[in-house]
Amino acid sequence: MKRQSNQSFHFDPVANHHGQISVQSSSGTNTLVRGGIQDHQIGRLGQVSPVVADLLDLAMALWISDRITSDRRHRSKSIRVVLPVRCRGLFGQPEVVSVLQDLLWQYTEDEWKIVFTDRFGSGRSVELQCTLPFPPMMSSDCEVALWSGGLDALAGLASQIQRRSASHFILVGTGASGHMLHLQRQLHVGLKLPSGITSELFPIPIRLNNIAGMGKNRWQRARALSFQLIGAAVAIHAGESKLHMYENGVGAINLPFRACEVGLDHARSVHPVALHRTERFVSLVLGRRFEIVNPFLFVTKAEMCKTLRLLGWEQLVPQSSSCDRRQRKRPSQCGSCSSCLLRRQAPLAAGIPDETSYVSRGLGGQGSHLFAMRIQTGNLAQAFGTSDPWGSLTQAFPDLGEIAGRAGSALSLSRADLSSSLVDLYRRYVAEWERTRFGNGEL
Repeated sequence: MKRQSNQSFHFDPVANHHGQISVQSSSGTNTLVRGGIQDHQIGRLGQVSPVVADLLDLAMALWISDRITSDRRHRSKSIRVVLPVRCRGLFGQPEVVSVLQDLLWQYTEDEWKIVFTDRFGSGRSVELQCTLPFPPMMSSDCEVALWSGGLDALAGLASQIQRRSASHFILVGTGASGHMLHLQRQLHVGLKLPSGITSELFPIPIRLNNIAGMGKNRWQRARALSFQLIGAAVAIHAGESKLHMYENGVGAINLPFRACEVGLDHARSVHPVALHRTERFVSLVLGRRFEIVNPFLFVTKAEMCKTLRLLGWEQLVPQSSSCDRRQRKRPSQCGSCSSCLLRRQAPLAAGIPDETSYVSRGLGGQGSHLFAMRIQTGNLAQAFGTSDPWGSLTQAFPDLGEIAGRAGSALSLSRADLSSSLVDLYRRYVAEWERTRFGNGEL
């Protein structure tokens, strides 16, 4: 990537209202904006610890810095963030800072310099007292998961309920879009839970003001990391040592459709290697093991969706949102990006009608996302026709070899078992495409 000018963000302590942020460019221009994170909802679980409050502030700072750093799809930036924290002795450790900066490079391919300073002054209200006089008794059988409002989140929750992985689910919704926060709430309201299962949604919005004229960075590469840190903070606050993310394996690994797609042209925000690096950072801060778990790494989106029928949640599919190009007007989902196409193909393979309204029901021709996805499934099918499917897969898609080499220990799987599971995952995925003949005129 071409190197571009520096940008620096100096955060004031975030109180109950938005704090001030000084944004400096390499040209010497200084702009003052305001931003913060609204974490009052988690006061329902009790008084927030300093470490949890610092994790929330860090997530907010990364999101805002990423959001207003000038557009950089094909160019890299040097980004400096100065953030006051309560636990500087933890966050300021050289190893912690180094791991965080390396993690940010992996997500963004920008060079980040994170400087933690001592925070002075009073904390937010959730740090000083509980929102309720008596915080609720937490279930000993609890699962904390991110709640994006997407189809995978909905189908993943259905699958975990069907498995009885927990009796109580804490769902963490976040973001800066009022539309998405509303969608997350409405999707949660529509859940019909089986007897003995409970859930509660904790919305934690990020707010940013006074940015008129600054423009929006369309390629927010650190956003997923920010959301994971918010989810981890809520999990820690709830007394849990794991954060769950519900994402189908094909979407999580997100192999390039064509050989010309490299690096950050193909997002890997839920990639198993990325999740492992994030959980390492959180574990270093805590001084104990913390895990970020995707129970569906070896499950296709269609297989996840099948559970929706068992709980009678099919009617909720149109209320979920998966689009990469979401529109402000209705319908809000384009129907033709790769996320929309996989969203349309998966219910079809699961035998579920998709009543979602899309901007376009058309599939496009050569050069479309569907054309690229069909090239990918064709390459996968070709690998399965060889005498050594795993060797052929890793030759065509080297990223699979990286997973086998780096993620096996984190997943408690041997290299042989991991490679076998990945081969089986993509074999089933190709079979779903061939069975539905999606994109071949049979929708």
